[in-house]
Amino acid sequence: MLESQYRSEPLLHPGPLSSPLHHGHLFPAQSEPILHNRCASPDDAAVAYHHLIAAADALEAIVAEGALVGISPTCLRSLRAGAGQLSRTDAKARDDEKVLGIVYGTMKYLHYIDIVLVKTQFLVYYPAFLSCLGLVKVVIYLHLQHHFDATRWLRFVPSAIPSRQAETIASLDESVKLHSVKLGAALARLRIEKRAVGETVRDQVEALLPFEIRIRESVSVGMHKCVRVNLLRTTPSEVSDMLRNAGFHVDLSQPPSLHETQAILSDPDFDDLLVVPASIFNDLKSHDIMTSGLLIFQDKASAYAPRQLVSLLPTHTGLSIMDARAGCGTRVAHIAALTRDKHHILAFESRTVRTATLRSRLDAQGIKNVEVMHDDFMSANTKDPRYEHVTAVICEPACSGSAIVDKLGYMLQEEEFPADRYSTKDLVALKRQQYLTLRKASQFPNVRHIVYVTRATRRDENQGVVDEFLDMGGGQWTAVPVLPHMQPGEMFLEHLPSQSGNGIFIACFSKCVLPLSHDIHPDSVDADNTVPPAADVHSSFDSLDVPIKKRRSRATKQTERTSIARTARLSRTQLRASVERLSTTKEVSLPSLANSKRPSHVTKKLVSNDETVQDRDAEGRGQETTNRFEDDFDFIILGSSLKHFFAPRNDALGVIATRRAAMRWSYPVPNPVPWK
Repeated sequence: MLESQYRSEPLLHPGPLSSPLHHGHLFPAQSEPILHNRCASPDDAAVAYHHLIAAADALEAIVAEGALVGISPTCLRSLRAGAGQLSRTDAKARDDEKVLGIVYGTMKYLHYIDIVLVKTQFLVYYPAFLSCLGLVKVVIYLHLQHHFDATRWLRFVPSAIPSRQAETIASLDESVKLHSVKLGAALARLRIEKRAVGETVRDQVEALLPFEIRIRESVSVGMHKCVRVNLLRTTPSEVSDMLRNAGFHVDLSQPPSLHETQAILSDPDFDDLLVVPASIFNDLKSHDIMTSGLLIFQDKASAYAPRQLVSLLPTHTGLSIMDARAGCGTRVAHIAALTRDKHHILAFESRTVRTATLRSRLDAQGIKNVEVMHDDFMSANTKDPRYEHVTAVICEPACSGSAIVDKLGYMLQEEEFPADRYSTKDLVALKRQQYLTLRKASQFPNVRHIVYVTRATRRDENQGVVDEFLDMGGGQWTAVPVLPHMQPGEMFLEHLPSQSGNGIFIACFSKCVLPLSHDIHPDSVDADNTVPPAADVHSSFDSLDVPIKKRRSRATKQTERTSIARTARLSRTQLRASVERLSTTKEVSLPSLANSKRPSHVTKKLVSNDETVQDRDAEGRGQETTNRFEDDFDFIILGSSLKHFFAPRNDALGVIATRRAAMRWSYPVPNPVPWK
């Protein structure tokens, strides 16, 4: 029966579910290694109704906000279980990890799930599920792993959830089964287009992913994990003794190696980091040492920026440090541990659920010197007395995340899912927001140091933003070397993603303090050697010795195009603005051209010859443009993901509306049963 369905293309015949053999050009299908224990039970394959509901809520929250905001407590528990923040005795730990695995897999295949839904018009045939699109995509992902094969249909186990949700899941599963022939055909056409072949069903599904993502998945499977020792509560030697007593093999004298798979080693660069092989991280993450806050799951790339910031601070206490985008508190907690609670830290986070997560993590790790600011950093008042003692700001704005290899590990650490697909408009908006964040940090009166961090490999987000900030700063800021003892002669720290860890880019700026020199007296300046300012643009033009060209004697033929009245002579204010605009360099004009927007339909302000009013209007127009762009940035980054996520539903609604319009009778109404 199965072979007859794929008679035209034998390679599309679904292979066995699992096989120890793999093609040489394919990667082993072993995703999400840190989500599963080493000894799997037969019940791991069962998916219950509450797993589907929790995964659907998490998926919609991730896409809607770009982070886990407004998410259910069940998915937050799943993230904390995967990051080693829930104990082994917790009865729901395994269920939470299963939810996280479903969410991660659905996000990974989200693009192909949307294609299958649109091509088969599943939501057109079953419009009752338009309101639960997240649940539809989760169910489609689970059945896509088996090629929508009826003989291998995945059964969902009923659980204790509201009866209405249970009826929805049962009806959705039955509808997908009735539509399985079209869904399987769409998947087969997609496999032909992507040339996705493999020996097993899972290999064939994995082959749908782009080559770069498959390389990243294969590398992240065996990538070593890093855990940070909480220096506020313990020391590396005490932690090593506790790990040995727990049965782990610890060797702090041996340098880390990619071939070491059984021993916990010490990091050669940072004494508070331990390198844990991926094979034993599953056993360590649920141990009491991690759940009690003595060890914190943190990759090595995120440990560079806090150390650079701490190296710039003076030895005396009483200073204030600001984090422009604290997130869940990984970076803030590391800074607090390095400073030993000597300085006051202000952590900005505007999202409510992330703020609650930040506070809970700080309490669990015993950190007392961090003040959580439930506010947007871009809207903070720089003249507020609370910020007058801030001397250093660390900024890690939103970026493309192209330097992140272990995306699941990053999701566990930061509770954010870095997207894989960005349009050109998104990338331009990202760069603009990164520059605005740096400019906002430089506006605080007593700030002397700014640390800029991105998780991207694109030059526009790294060196491009740095150059733009230095050019627009007017010489007030200068770049200083980042961790010069680790990389002598280098100005920036740039680590590309590799098998050893994720990549990162770090730049540091210091404010230039120019001493006042009183050696030159104003009266000693020779006025004859100075250039007199031009009082009028026209007077400076008249002083030029330009030969006057003779007017052509041939009369111009008056047509509709040439009969347009001559442009009136520009006023002094307009000429001054034109000269300033034309005198700007090309390097400065390109960013403004790249970030240009369509003009709105709002009536433009009249140009005034009064310089005071004109300057005030220009300032208002600039502020209005900035606010419009910032609002558009939020729409681009978050709204773009919403647009892509709800594309199948919008397509289905469009088809349904078209069909309803076609079914309407036109006047006069034709005879439905014509005479024969």
